[in-house]
Order: sequence, then structure tokens, then C-alpha cells
Amino acid sequence: MKKQVIAYLHTHWDREWYREFETFRMRLLRVFDNVLELLEAHKIPCFYFDGQVSALLDYLEIRPEKEKLVRSLIKMKKLFIGPFYCLIDEFLTDRTCFEKNLEIGMKTAIDFGCTDFIGYLPDTFGHILICIVITTLSMLNSFKNCDNDKILLMKSMKASKLQILFKLILPNSLSEFISVLKINVGMSWVGTIMGEYLASKAGLGYLIVYGGQVFKIDLVMASTVILCTLAAVMYFLVSMIEARFKNH
Repeated sequence: MKKQVIAYLHTHWDREWYREFETFRMRLLRVFDNVLELLEAHKIPCFYFDGQVSALLDYLEIRPEKEKLVRSLIKMKKLFIGPFYCLIDEFLTDRTCFEKNLEIGMKTAIDFGCTDFIGYLPDTFGHILICIVITTLSMLNSFKNCDNDKILLMKSMKASKLQILFKLILPNSLSEFISVLKINVGMSWVGTIMGEYLASKAGLGYLIVYGGQVFKIDLVMASTVILCTLAAVMYFLVSMIEARFKNH
């Protein structure tokens, strides 16, 4: 069976890390100037700009003349931004911060004309908890995109709300559901391992940490292989479910 791999061009940008904010912003100008030139020249098909709109806002503060071009590329679906306002570390903030970060980020991205989002989670320190928010918003967006004419047709035939949900809206959103499920399958294992890193005295995460501390690379590698195998099996099961529904 042929496998389909979806790849996309993107960045992971730290606004401030081992160098000052101003230093990183000067680097950002060079990087994003180059990206815009490549998009304009049709040398790259599209670009996903970092998952945080703050990087774009930082850029436009110095290059305000580029805003029209940015909006045009977003409209043509060659440049994608959001969904967050800035990159987050879920171990340091609470649920309200996650949701507000996502809410402000998506609002800003929509104001720029972007309506397509993916669960972009770079440098994942504790990003597992936010997956439920992204999954919910993705499914809600998919529900809203259901054809209103078809809904009206079913209502005209006296279909109940449950019938519309199960006969039209859910089948129409199946591909989106499978997509977010594939993301969450892997992230669930990351969450499990991170929990074992921090608080457990047993399990794969504990063995990886312990093996690294006492220089037992066999423990680290064996645990990693087991983890990858389990994640691959779960992903394969989701792919089987997807193939079964597609055949129907």
C-alpha cells in the first residue's frame, strides 16, 4: 500500500533565547525577506510561518511596507500564520493562558486573512495539554464548514438535529477527525513519557532518564525503540480505520 507523506516549509523562531530580542529580530528580517522573495518568485509553493503571529508582528514593525504583500500571499494560501500568539511552555503557565494565547493568535491570524490552521507545536515542552484545545477548535471549524445547503435540505425533509449530526456533519468532518487523531496518537505518548520523566520511578520515561544518568545507552535505546514501536502501531491502527472509512 502506498503511503502519502505531507511535508511543508516552516520555521521555528525564538523571539529571544541565547541572544537578545533585537539580535534575533535582525536575523528574522533576513530570513523572512528571503521567504517572501521565494514566494513571490514561485520558487517555493507555500510557507508556514512559525505557528506564532508575534513573529510576523515583530517583522512588520520594521517592514510595514511588506504588509500588503503578506496579506496577498495569505489570501492566495501561499503563506500560513498562527494559530498561537507566541510560543508557549505548558509547564510554566495554566490552562487560561493557553486558551487566551490561542484565542488572540487565531483572531490576529484571521484579521490578516488566514483561515486554515494546523496544530503547529514546535519545541514541545509540555504541549500535550493544549492538543485537546486545538482538536476541539479544528473539529468545530470543520463542523462550521459543512454545506449549509445540505443542512437546509435535510431540515426541509424534517430531519432531526441528531440525524443531521450523524448523517451529514460527522461524515463530512471525518477526514479532519482522522487528521487530529493522528496528531494526538503521537502526542499522547510524548505526554506519557514526560510524566514519567518528572514523577515516576518506573516506565519507559524513567528508564530513558536513568539510562542517561548512569551511561547505560542500551536502556535508553531499548526504551526509545519500544516507544517508537508502540507509537507506530497506534498510528497504523488509525491509518487502517481511515482506509476502511475511505473504502466505504
